[in-house]
Amino acid sequence: MHSRSGNLEHPLGGALHLPCLTPSFSSKGFALVQNQPGETGYSEVDYALQACGNTLGHSVLLSAYDLHHKLIPSALSVFDKQRFILLDSGGYELSATPDTTDPTSLPSTPKKFDRKAHYAVLRSIPPEVKLIVTNYDWDMRGQPCSIQISKAEEFFAEFPLAIHDFLLKPINKDLYICVDNLRQHLNSLKDFKIVGVTEKELGRELKDRLAKLVKLRELLDELDDPPAIHVWGGLDPLITPLYFIAGAQIFDGVSWLRYAYINGLATYRDVFSILLTGLDVPIAVAQAAMVRHNLQQLAILENRLTRFAESSEADFTLFPWYQDEYRTIFARLEERRAGSGGAM
Repeated sequence: MHSRSGNLEHPLGGALHLPCLTPSFSSKGFALVQNQPGETGYSEVDYALQACGNTLGHSVLLSAYDLHHKLIPSALSVFDKQRFILLDSGGYELSATPDTTDPTSLPSTPKKFDRKAHYAVLRSIPPEVKLIVTNYDWDMRGQPCSIQISKAEEFFAEFPLAIHDFLLKPINKDLYICVDNLRQHLNSLKDFKIVGVTEKELGRELKDRLAKLVKLRELLDELDDPPAIHVWGGLDPLITPLYFIAGAQIFDGVSWLRYAYINGLATYRDVFSILLTGLDVPIAVAQAAMVRHNLQQLAILENRLTRFAESSEADFTLFPWYQDEYRTIFARLEERRAGSGGAM
């Protein structure tokens, strides 16, 4: 097992505890609210942020794209001296491809956003905010690792008071990350506190994503002070523990805004009304209650992951609903890695 807990010290003081399950707020895939015809409008996600702003935990992920276009007006309210802000570089919102967690699967039409805008957003944030920043990755897909790393180093040098989260992209127009191509650049990664990969670029099949994470974890562990691994996207309550046990430590996603987290599964929002609020509760009230409930579930899961990492043996009973399935998955993953021929 490759799970581990720990802390990432921030230059401004304090430490981000790992594992870290970070709720994301993004306009992508959500409706645009326009109170008057012709208004620029804002994302309905702003309502969710208002509903749970007082109950948000130690970290939140926002997008520089949304801050630039003022699509989530309440976002500035979460800037706090005690809270860690993970700032995405906008690549998620720039992609017109529907998110796999979006039940509507409607393509989006991105607004203009580029490196210059990303830089301007970061410069506008109060200096006391504890930022975790990622490099601008939108134009890096298909570029050699050396160029991706050098561009990231150049960017991060401008923000020495932030934790640096290097988002790696596939090279040579490959669809997925190739860990073997990263080996020759291993020493260049030692100054990054976090190495990030998007969930969908790890591999098409879940078994391949898990195997890729294990391989990446083992490669980074060859460094004296190995970076944490950040899996961007998802935050599914069933899949996240698998990624964690495979070696990742930081997770984010918007599925917690789209689905109800009940008994370790992400299910339709209407199920929340049936099981927890009752059908007489207005839908707007039920949805606000759901996001607060989901935040509680993320905190509980984060605690379970920490306990799993700190247990002397792999204690799958910490995941009571699916412990047998988890045991089977990792037993077969070990068989596959050992070359026993066990299909996974």
